[in-house]
This record gives sequence, C-alpha cells and structure tokens, in this order.
Amino acid sequence: MSADSLAGQMRIAASSLLASLDGRQRKLATRPFADDAARRWLEYRPRSRPGACIAELSGTARKAAHRLLATGLSEHAYAQAMGIVALEEVLDRKEQWRRGRHSGDYWVSVYGDPDGDQPWSWRFEGHHLSVTMTVAGQQVSLPAPVFFGANPACVSYAGHPVSRPLGPEEDLVRALLDAMGPQVRSAAVVADQPPADIRTGTSPGPASASNRPAYPRPGSGRPRGPCWPSWSRSTWTGCPRSSRPARRPGWTGRSCTSPGKGR
Repeated sequence: MSADSLAGQMRIAASSLLASLDGRQRKLATRPFADDAARRWLEYRPRSRPGACIAELSGTARKAAHRLLATGLSEHAYAQAMGIVALEEVLDRKEQWRRGRHSGDYWVSVYGDPDGDQPWSWRFEGHHLSVTMTVAGQQVSLPAPVFFGANPACVSYAGHPVSRPLGPEEDLVRALLDAMGPQVRSAAVVADQPPADIRTGTSPGPASASNRPAYPRPGSGRPRGPCWPSWSRSTWTGCPRSSRPARRPGWTGRSCTSPGKGR
C-alpha cells in the first residue's frame, strides 16, 4: 500500500496512535473488526462509549489521535471538528459548570489491524462529533457514519458571530429554502418547530411510522437557483476526504445543529 494514498495515510496514523498508547489504553482502543455492533456504533450524546479517552492520553498520543482524525477530513472540516470539540468548554460554562463537560471527553478506537491485509476501521467520537472510516486494501471503502453537530450553534458578540462551526451548512439550508417556490417549500418544511433531537436518535433504523413525516415524491419539485448545483455539492464533498458519505437508514446527513437542551 502506498504511503501517499489516503488509505496509506490512515494506516500510518492509526499505527502511530496505537504505538503511542500504554498497555491499558491500547486494550481500550483496539477491538476486532468482526465486532460489528461496536464498529457500527454511533453516539453523538455525552454518554459512555468504547475506546480510549483523549483526556487520559499523553500529549504525544493525543496529537496522534488528532492526526488520525485529520486524515479523514478536509482542512475546513477538521477546523469544524476542532471547533465542535472546543464548544464543550463553552457549553459547560453556559450550564454553570454543572455537568463537568470538557474538551477531552472524546474517544478514539481502532477496529482490526491497520498493518494487516484485512479490512479495518477507526472512529473518533464524542459529544456532537462522530467520524468513522473503514479501510479495505488501498481504498477507504466506507466513510460513514459521519456526524457533526454544534451546541451552542452560534456564540455572538455585539451582533457578530464569534463561533459558528456549522455556519456554511446552516446558510446552505436557508439559501435552499429561499430558492424553492412556495408550494415546494411548504412540502419541504415538515414542522413549524424542530424536534428536541434527531427523530431516530442513535438508531440505524428508519423512523417509526408515528414519527415519520410525509415527504414529497422524489423529483416532484427540485429547487432552482444558483445555490443548488455548486454550493450544496461542495458542502457535501468537503467533509470526508475520500468521497461523499454513504447515508444510513434514518440518517439525515453529515451535520446537525442540535436544539435539544442538555445534549
């Protein structure tokens, strides 16, 4: 495998990470690729999760984990990810320090052997951030699930945003709605108020019938306007470096601004 390929860069970064861990941390961070339930894990809430905790790693190991994450993201998506991580300190202050949130509460895990010839994967995950990449041979075969969120979505001073990690995605949605005609927009907006959280939660399955909104037929009203063909495409392809992320059933995309209190 070429060290210059994306899969080669991930292999080197994952191997360097594992080499920088002590025995206890390595045991926490490594799992067999065949552990399908753990490998398909997605938990964007501040809950317990598998892996080695960034806060408990040495400086060398922590940077190795960040370098591994960076192999899977473009430069601007990596900046968004680090902004999301830093927001844990902002959110903790906003909540009067009650929950002890901190920017080290992110976890890294490797499934399988990155130095072997069988498929393997890695994940970097914590509150409002989950990035999983699967490598098979010389290809990053599955850059999913990938989840970006932000809480608070925007921090402003004197009417100007100081922090807004997912601003491009938010602006894209608003521009997309503006490009729709009234009939298509009324079909696209399924509720006047957003739900407290993602409808399917962390489940990979589709929404239940009671929670599933009625969507317009595919192709019944594609929006027109300059924002659609260029901006939307660049936002999608700018996250994973390999390809557009594969969608999971019930998953709405790569980014979310969570309004849920205490999430």
